[in-house]
Amino acid sequence: MKKLLLTALAFVTISSAYSQCIPEYGKLVINEFMARNVVIPNEFDEFEDWVEIMNAGDEPIDIGGYFLSDKHGNRTRYTFPDMTLDPGDYVVVWCDGQPWLGEFHADFKLQGSLGEKVVLSNPDTIVIDHYTFGPVDNIQSLSRTPNGSGPFLYATPSPGAPNNPTDYSGASLTGRGLVVNEFLARNTDAGTDEFGNNFDWIEIYNNTSIVLNMGGYLLSDKSNNPGKYTFPEPTIVAPGGYVVVFASGIDGIDEIWPYHTTFSLSGSGEYVHLYNKDTVTLDYVKFGQQQQNISEGRFENGLGPITCLEPTMGFTNDPGTVSVQEFDVPEEFMFSIYPVPATDYINIQMTDWREGTIQVFSAIGSHVANYNYVGAGPHFIDVSGYTPGVYLVRIQNQTKRIVVK
Repeated sequence: MKKLLLTALAFVTISSAYSQCIPEYGKLVINEFMARNVVIPNEFDEFEDWVEIMNAGDEPIDIGGYFLSDKHGNRTRYTFPDMTLDPGDYVVVWCDGQPWLGEFHADFKLQGSLGEKVVLSNPDTIVIDHYTFGPVDNIQSLSRTPNGSGPFLYATPSPGAPNNPTDYSGASLTGRGLVVNEFLARNTDAGTDEFGNNFDWIEIYNNTSIVLNMGGYLLSDKSNNPGKYTFPEPTIVAPGGYVVVFASGIDGIDEIWPYHTTFSLSGSGEYVHLYNKDTVTLDYVKFGQQQQNISEGRFENGLGPITCLEPTMGFTNDPGTVSVQEFDVPEEFMFSIYPVPATDYINIQMTDWREGTIQVFSAIGSHVANYNYVGAGPHFIDVSGYTPGVYLVRIQNQTKRIVVK
């Protein structure tokens, strides 16, 4: 029986510095979409689902070969044609299940009555932006507010144009105006709980003009496990008000102290997800390496993109004089491979929840195969058809790329 030898020598192949406070979704974003459209016709006068992509950066982007999908596990359902998107420009894709109608028609539809995902990936199938939604309105779109950078709010549909957020003065208690406003993931001296503990913390802000009850809403650091923390009933948030939850990371603590979670935030980067009672995503933030006692939050308060802040737990966000710091990416194993040597298969186990692409190369650098993965694993790869020898396994995600030899 042949043996496949994989040894473990890890090194970073991209920049060894990670710059903090740069939004993880980058400059190409999902900016607006409708999943139950009855008001905006396409070029054939049909009322179909649509997704608007925006270049929110300062440089043109060649989006040819990028992908759009409604499934994390199948990210290549629609491929963008060769085209350049200038700064501030938009492209609209009709998700009508009729790709034969033209190059901007996808072969899938969005499930607006039930809810699902919109996923934008680069040509390497690395997710660069995504949004999970529940049942949605049929005459309003969900759009980033402010345009190109903020959280998703209901809006008057404006495909191919700047977003037009709905006035919330007459809104019902849907919770659509609740946002993850600020968080601190490496707290040693920047906010304490009621007992003087310096736990991580997450601040939720009500940017509507009405009182909202968050009782039963959900908070998590994992997109595949929304129910890690449930807000107690009732949790009343006044217009322009705040709720602070301490990410204490102690099992069972939420049963004793109601505004404490059983998860903590990773200072090396992860997610914060806010959901309503039906697990519909209201807002989320993905962040990278954190500085000690420097928070990240929305500026302008409640609406703007995420940036570095002087911590203002429970108060209006203020960037102050915070400077961006660069961090060396630790040269450490982010995954393990077994068995070694391998014969018919290998298992790859991540140290935490991740998503991206596993690439396999020969010892001389020839590309052998790609495998998409979601989660910590273990991820099973069949190598029974490989020629015996030494191979390179490269794992690339949204934050760094490590080669294992």
